[in-house]
Amino acid sequence: MSYLPCDSIEALTEMVPFTVETLSHVILEPEEPIYISGGSTELDYTAICDLSNEPVRAVYILSVEKDLAIRIMNGMDQDREAGELPDADLCDLVGELANQLVGSMKSILSEMGVTFPLSQPKLLCGRGEELGYAVERSRVVFRSEDGLALYFEGSHENVP
Repeated sequence: MSYLPCDSIEALTEMVPFTVETLSHVILEPEEPIYISGGSTELDYTAICDLSNEPVRAVYILSVEKDLAIRIMNGMDQDREAGELPDADLCDLVGELANQLVGSMKSILSEMGVTFPLSQPKLLCGRGEELGYAVERSRVVFRSEDGLALYFEGSHENVP
């Protein structure tokens, strides 16, 4: 596996904040991309999208801190009563957000001639959970005004 192409990273730095703000009115700012490898979750909720269509393989990982997930959920559902949200609901939210973001990435990659099917994301709740992917990948960290984090990571194999 290899890092995301530069034009994919540039698209991510625009697409992620736009999507989150459109859905929830939460504003996120991207940091400079970093390159990592590692096999466990670092934030509270994670969605892993493993997309394969020989000879192309892409893995996308979205991770969100709990307080930011709550803020996004509250922004999406203005009529919801304030209070604690169950982990299962917040994990589902991250899975739905991952589906939207990966769908957008699929559109970007299809313009480059790369196609692959979308799949249901694997959802993990909790820090330190085994990802099942220790591949090298690109990570863009997005932060809210008060420093809460959302990570979007990706790795491609055989992408032109």
